Amino acid sequence: MTNPLTLAPAPRSEAAEQVRGEVRDFLAEELAAGTFTTHVDTWLSGVDPEFSRKLGARGWLGMTWPKQYGGHERTAMERYAVTEELLAAGAPVAAHWIADRQSGPNLLRYGTEAQRREILPRIARGECYFVIGMSEPDSGSDLASIRTKAVRNGDGDWVVNGAKVWTSNAHASHYGIVLVRTAPVDTANRHAGMSQLLVDLSLPGITVNPIRILDGGHHFNEVVFEDVVVPGDMLLGTEGDGWHQVTAELAFERSGPERFLSTYPLVAEFGRRVVDSGDPAALAALGLAVGPGAGAAPDVAADRGGAGPRRAAQHPGRAGQGRRDDVRGRRDRRGPAGGRRAAVAGLARPAGAGAGRGAAAPARLHAAGRHQRDPARDRGAWIGPAMSDQDLVVETVQGLLGRHEPFDPTPERRWDAGLWTALAGTGLTGVGLPESAGGSGGELADAVAVVRTLAAGAGAVPVAEQLLVAGPAVIAAGLPLPPVDEPLTFGHAENVAATPAGDAWSLTGTVADVPWGATAAHLALLATGPDGAVLALLPTAGLAASAAVNLAGEPRSTFTLDGVPAVAAPLNAAQVRELRAGYALARAVQLTAALEQVLAWTVQYAGERQQFGRSLAKFQAIQMELAEMAGEVTAVTALTDAAVQSLHHGEGDFWLAAAAAKVRAGAAVEVVARLAHQVHGAIGFTQEHRLHHLTKRLWSWRDEAGSELLWSKVLAQGLLAEGPDGLWPALTRVV
Repeated sequence: MTNPLTLAPAPRSEAAEQVRGEVRDFLAEELAAGTFTTHVDTWLSGVDPEFSRKLGARGWLGMTWPKQYGGHERTAMERYAVTEELLAAGAPVAAHWIADRQSGPNLLRYGTEAQRREILPRIARGECYFVIGMSEPDSGSDLASIRTKAVRNGDGDWVVNGAKVWTSNAHASHYGIVLVRTAPVDTANRHAGMSQLLVDLSLPGITVNPIRILDGGHHFNEVVFEDVVVPGDMLLGTEGDGWHQVTAELAFERSGPERFLSTYPLVAEFGRRVVDSGDPAALAALGLAVGPGAGAAPDVAADRGGAGPRRAAQHPGRAGQGRRDDVRGRRDRRGPAGGRRAAVAGLARPAGAGAGRGAAAPARLHAAGRHQRDPARDRGAWIGPAMSDQDLVVETVQGLLGRHEPFDPTPERRWDAGLWTALAGTGLTGVGLPESAGGSGGELADAVAVVRTLAAGAGAVPVAEQLLVAGPAVIAAGLPLPPVDEPLTFGHAENVAATPAGDAWSLTGTVADVPWGATAAHLALLATGPDGAVLALLPTAGLAASAAVNLAGEPRSTFTLDGVPAVAAPLNAAQVRELRAGYALARAVQLTAALEQVLAWTVQYAGERQQFGRSLAKFQAIQMELAEMAGEVTAVTALTDAAVQSLHHGEGDFWLAAAAAKVRAGAAVEVVARLAHQVHGAIGFTQEHRLHHLTKRLWSWRDEAGSELLWSKVLAQGLLAEGPDGLWPALTRVV
């Protein structure tokens, strides 16, 4: 089984960003000239033919269509950028909207050559407008129940009788693509016998009756057809194939950003009031609003490329039998066949040479002995397969996970020492860290692949802290990287004072909630020096510590430092901000992987579990819950991937992208974990079932590295840094 909603972001398009800037400048000029006033839902209510003609004159209508039909043969991403800018500005685009969005593409796909040449150039010029003729007074969602009929007369023309409703802007449009019955209803196939007609709305017999919405506005209409004669050559596509054509048309209608961006002007106004009030609660509310909302960014509409589908697991034994499902043993690690590899690929595809922090030589999987970490040594003697892409990384980690059963950490067994040893033995605990510094080399994407695979497999090891937070921070600060086969973790405490002491530093204070502190050999600590923040590095052996755990049982220690010696390096404000963001991103990466795995398990279980003679997945209520879960996971994946790519490219707004990813991932945990347990039922609440291994981690990781509230404030502050008018440019830059 594939999950078509789990998509990867599209690559950045310079052409799209260029046209975005052009549209933004044009809109600023139009607003300054008073041509229009910003409103919400202007793709429905903002009818302004003159404005539509201006867009057509600039080549911003029919953008992707062939030039022979008046189009401009530009990319879908360029068109998307134009669409986003128009909606965010609340520009009056309703006149041409339906024609450009779906009627034109429908004509390109099904129209005759004469229809295309007559109509498409006019749409592209902003001179011809369309309506949708689908719903009827008694046929809303049940579109197959339409009763509007079209029959041939003696001249071969169509005579149409019936009515359509919710027909936006029929009073201001030229044509409608109208779904009609051209054959009697076939009770065995309700979708048969329907066709689409191109109807000139000025024809005799057509009456347009306004339907006003609750505030008195008018864009909805009822369109009544009484013996309307439509020329025979205005059949669109094939007679009787209307159902297939109309569902294809709906793909254009329902895939655009207007469903959420049409109310962006309200967000912008809220941003202005937040700036004016300076209210911290309002600031947090704005961050929480734009963080989850950012998951609907355009990038999620792209093909995954080589990421591959997520497939349902094939488990031995009888399917769908609750406790008889395979929930124990080594197979607990495994989700859908190929699931972890597929789940990782979206965030771990090759990002190009030299990704990550510092130049990284091609990584190798090897047993990293101490002498091998000496940069002066000859590395030509190292053996092991070259790690050229993330597939090898994922498969290697999966193989190791398969030999180490997941467990709930206890005071007696706080971590999976055997798994760590196996990972270190293949060099995986140094992936993404430059060989010149003592790491295993490789790209940031390789490190992300390791972390994601371990998170999806509930690996009880501090790899995320080492590969994505502490290791890169130590190297960036110019401190010596400890041996990568010795666990390195990260902590931060402003109340820990770092004082220079000759060639070293002295640390005094308390640092709490240090992940894996009870098992780590080294601690990278963000502390406070005499002139600002410092990053200190110290061994954990002999430190006064108190043990605690998070909800998943993972160690979270408190260290009391009293003049403890350490090496340290000063950090500036930007470095501190990036370090904190890196920690948040590490947790977002783990959350993303766990969320994807929980979704995959839940989809699998719903397909296998039988109740009332059919699988749970056949029940509409369950389908809706699975769809809601998939939507959450898709949004999180898109934003986390964007943050990883931002870090890889060294973008200055990386910290904002990380904040958005952390806020969105945290919000998704509440929905996905709750629904997963609901779908699994009682078996999902047992220790023997694998689900708890990830849901308890989800609930724990959500609150670590900064809460949603904290990062929502950071996000809002960053997005409003250039004032309320800079909110939209900042959003498009970051997500």
